[in-house]
Amino acid sequence: MGLSCRRFLISNDGVIYRISNKRFDRMMRHPEDEPLGKFANQRIRCADLVIELIDRVPSSVCRETFAILEFDRLGCLDTGRFEKQQVALVDAMLEIMMADKKAATNVVDATQRFVAQGGTWLPTGALRVQIEKVALGIIDCLRA
Repeated sequence: MGLSCRRFLISNDGVIYRISNKRFDRMMRHPEDEPLGKFANQRIRCADLVIELIDRVPSSVCRETFAILEFDRLGCLDTGRFEKQQVALVDAMLEIMMADKKAATNVVDATQRFVAQGGTWLPTGALRVQIEKVALGIIDCLRA
């Protein structure tokens, strides 16, 4: 048994592209060196799935997360925005966990929650099934 992390980009017209973790890492480190011209000036949905492997064959989906990526006019990933959204997600999660330890107040600072929500999305049931089938190798997809 093993695990595999798989990342997919879903274009605005619904086409699913698989992007290697290595390429995504390069996009995060040096976005200007790894532009994706087909996504220029767009907000693109991203799905990250952890897949259980049995004898190196995908068998089931263990975990799914969904983010929104923004690309500039050249197709370079806006890493600053993505990182802010990821930090906001962690902060929102920690806020929930620490809620009972904070003093009661009538003022709620929801800034981080709004930032976090701007960087996430939830697929329809049909799209989720399609993404999972691609991740499990049941249907093919394009490469980004």
